[in-house]
Amino acid sequence: MKNRKLIDIYYKESVKDLNKTIMKDKDSWYDHVMQLPEHLQVVYTIANFHQQLFKGGFHLYFSKPHGQFAYLALENLWMIRAIKSFIILKGALNEVNMELHSPDEFRTHVFQGTLKPIKESDEDFVDILDELDTEYYSLDEDIEELLANYLKTTVLTHQHEQQLADYL
Repeated sequence: MKNRKLIDIYYKESVKDLNKTIMKDKDSWYDHVMQLPEHLQVVYTIANFHQQLFKGGFHLYFSKPHGQFAYLALENLWMIRAIKSFIILKGALNEVNMELHSPDEFRTHVFQGTLKPIKESDEDFVDILDELDTEYYSLDEDIEELLANYLKTTVLTHQHEQQLADYL
């Protein structure tokens, strides 16, 4: 099975019960994602992070409600061993969260669009995020492959073990 198809299968599963009503409420949306099985959280947060970056870079990611999952995406990048992407996202978080908000406070500011560095975006700040965008776009790290490998080694291996146990 191709990596993209495998990821799409699990992404669709991660969003099957997600609707506009849930997404309008920061806590409902976050709770919904946190209640997903771990592999679906990983797929959801990393796929959205990656898609948002290619739509408009870090500035877009942190100016849209999807950015509320940045700290979770950071953990999940580490989990799938996307170390270079992890480092770049960590750098971006250091820039946009210079006020050192807790992850919960940060989520609130991102969701409400009140994150000060994003709202005020001076030229130097925009240049820093643009540099991080460029660095991310030119990575020699294949997130799709790393995410698919994670799914293959965790979810599919577990499913095969369960099938074997059922057989025995």
